[in-house]
Order: sequence, then structure tokens, then C-alpha cells
Amino acid sequence: KFHKNYLRNKYKIKKKFIIGFLGRIHFIKGLDFLVKAFEVSLKSNKDLRLAIIGSDDGYLDQLKELIKKLNLQDKITFAGFLSGDDKNNALFDCDLVVQCSRLEQGAWAPIEAVLTGTPILVTDGTGSAEDVKRLNAGEVIKFGDANAFNKVVKEMYKNPKSFIKKTKVAASFIKNNLSFNTRINEYKKIYETCISKK
Repeated sequence: KFHKNYLRNKYKIKKKFIIGFLGRIHFIKGLDFLVKAFEVSLKSNKDLRLAIIGSDDGYLDQLKELIKKLNLQDKITFAGFLSGDDKNNALFDCDLVVQCSRLEQGAWAPIEAVLTGTPILVTDGTGSAEDVKRLNAGEVIKFGDANAFNKVVKEMYKNPKSFIKKTKVAASFIKNNLSFNTRINEYKKIYETCISKK
């Protein structure tokens, strides 16, 4: 079970809607686009907060320069590297978890969010987007399209129920069909069949 308000309590976040990012702070992760898109969303809704969860991988200084240039220092929380229960509780506390990568092999971080029940948004043209589309696990937008980002945030803010329902269906499918235990049982049956035939 996950505990609500991990981020809100730890960082005294009073804003209602938390947009979260989980991953290393690197140029390839598209955090510049995320921050710019977040700024667009803030213009129409001040009740937003961006939480960046992850350690620096050479891009933190540039990212902070951009945040300062856009005057968003008091709108963005850097939570640093989190693992285990802390990471899961942080994802659970977000209202939306985003992965706006320029290039991404798979949807590892977004799927972790889905398994906590948190809706996700990823950028198209990546392995991550392919995973999300295949599982119908979340929203997909074009990289660099801040208006598409804003549209998803607006819709989710106004009517989160449909997004949460979609997330729960995807989480259930992943747990029942793609979990480690499911795969072990499949291999076990194969071995048992081979042994019985021998």
C-alpha cells in the first residue's frame, strides 16, 4: 500500500495538482521541454506544481538556469534520487507523471507510476510511447508540443476520473499478465510439461 502526501508533506506543497518526473536529469530526458510546457500550463492554472525526482546526470545546472530565466523557482521542487517506498509514495502523490524524452528505450518510470495508480503522459516516437500505446496505459503527445501538454493537464485537472480509470485498467493488465510471478508460473508449466513427457 502507498501513502498519500509524501511530497506534499516533505516539501510543504500546498498546490493541488502535482506533475511529476522520475528519471535522471539529462538532456535526452527532455526536461527543457517539460519546464517550458509546464510554464504554458501555469498561465491558465496557478494550482500546479512540478516535482522532479532523480539525480543529476550532467544537466542540472542548465536546467536550473532555464528555470531561473522563466522565473519558475518557486513552482518546481527537486526531490533528488528516491528509491523503494519513498519513490513509490512520491509517484503515488503525483496527479500526473510525465516522461517527455527526446529518446527513450522503454516506459520503465511511467509504468512504475501506473502501478501506483497515477496517470501518465509520454512523448511520441520513442520506445516508451510504443509501450504506453500497446498497453493503452496513458497519454501520448508529440515532443515539443506544449499546447498538447497543456490540453492533457487541463482535461486531467477538470476530470481526473476517466484518466484514473484508464490507469487502473492498465495496471491490472500489467499485474495479471506481465508481472514477474506470472512469467515464473508460465516457465514452471513449460518445465513441468517437458518433465512429464520425458
